[in-house]
Amino acid sequence: MCDVPSVPLNSPTSLTCYFPEDLSKNTADFSVYHQSSRSDSGNVISCKRIGDHQSCNTIRGYEFDQTVTNHLTVGIPKAQEDQEGSYSCHYTSSSPVRYENCSLTLKTVSSFCNISSIKETEPASLTCTFNVDVNATKSNLSLVRLGGDESKGVDIVTCTWLQDQLKCTTAPGYEVNNLVTDRLVIRVPRASRDHTGIYACHVTGSSMDGFKSCDFILIPDVPAVVLTVAIAVLVFIPVSLVIVFLVFKCKQRFCGPATTVSVPCTCPPRVSVKTLGQAVWWTGECYTAVITLFPEQVHLLHTAPPTLFVTGPPGTGKTVVLLLMAIQWLRCGHHVYVVSTWRGSRAACIMLYHLLLQTVNTQQSAGVSPGQPHLLLYDFDVGEDVEKAVNDLSQAASGGSLYVIADEVMSDVSSTAVTPDGGVVLST
Repeated sequence: MCDVPSVPLNSPTSLTCYFPEDLSKNTADFSVYHQSSRSDSGNVISCKRIGDHQSCNTIRGYEFDQTVTNHLTVGIPKAQEDQEGSYSCHYTSSSPVRYENCSLTLKTVSSFCNISSIKETEPASLTCTFNVDVNATKSNLSLVRLGGDESKGVDIVTCTWLQDQLKCTTAPGYEVNNLVTDRLVIRVPRASRDHTGIYACHVTGSSMDGFKSCDFILIPDVPAVVLTVAIAVLVFIPVSLVIVFLVFKCKQRFCGPATTVSVPCTCPPRVSVKTLGQAVWWTGECYTAVITLFPEQVHLLHTAPPTLFVTGPPGTGKTVVLLLMAIQWLRCGHHVYVVSTWRGSRAACIMLYHLLLQTVNTQQSAGVSPGQPHLLLYDFDVGEDVEKAVNDLSQAASGGSLYVIADEVMSDVSSTAVTPDGGVVLST
């Protein structure tokens, strides 16, 4: 029998033959036969025993050091298309031998990229992940920003191998440290609107079909959003109070002397906000106040089931459960994906992402290396976004488990949610 690992084009590999006896202790002749639809079939190596010596012929593209025991190894320094096909190992024996084939197939190089959405002027990192070790294959590669005037995109980073050393050139505003394995990290020291767009990591000589793109998105400044909401609340509440006061005065004037009555209420009275400072404080309290969780919610955080959907009235701690579970994942070093499935969930998901970023910054200041949060914005009302979400999350799950939270999920989407094996989805 034999074994040969499949590798990308121009990558090194080796074929190993296994024999039922030690050929170095007998006079058996042996050979390795190659059968292919791309080239002529025949022996790639053939060895004959002449007295105490062994004479071997090896064709071009293969290497053999003439060492054989109960196995032998044939090197293939740079796998080519005409070397694809089936191989079989043969030797002369007095008893019948069953020869099993093995096949060499060139792997298609693929990649995907990942970049977190951040606020303008903050630093960012874009990670290219390949299905091969580029440091071993010595393949040239590039980071391309798709779209624009160029039909094939614009090269942002170009890396080539010169005397086994990787040399990279970058466009202004990007940095790379010339270290690559199956990953390459490109840094953006100060993000701006000029950096936004769709990126793809490309290996030279491979089809673009295998390279998945990623979007670089700048998120809005959350404090500015909170201030806008606070001002709107500040304007609305005084106007409402004036209207209530006028109605009350009218009742006193036309309905006789004022009378105090007790009216049963099913919920606590609404908060009276009178100043801008109070409005900002109460808005922050909605997201950061200490909330006592129900025992069932604490149980969910301890058990952490693989898939979970949370529902309930407003103010019952659903978003807090999502936030606490995501913080626990980050502390374990996992990547957490905050998924917005429609436009109505943008505000809630962006706020969750902002709070997770604050947690990561706090832990990093304390010398801890947590995982990273990622914000993914989709609109499942558009058919292409559903397929894009499945592709993006499938790529993210290729390395193992997938950790996702989704707040304010559409009802018709949550009933058909699918998660890869080993993934965790929490949603409200």
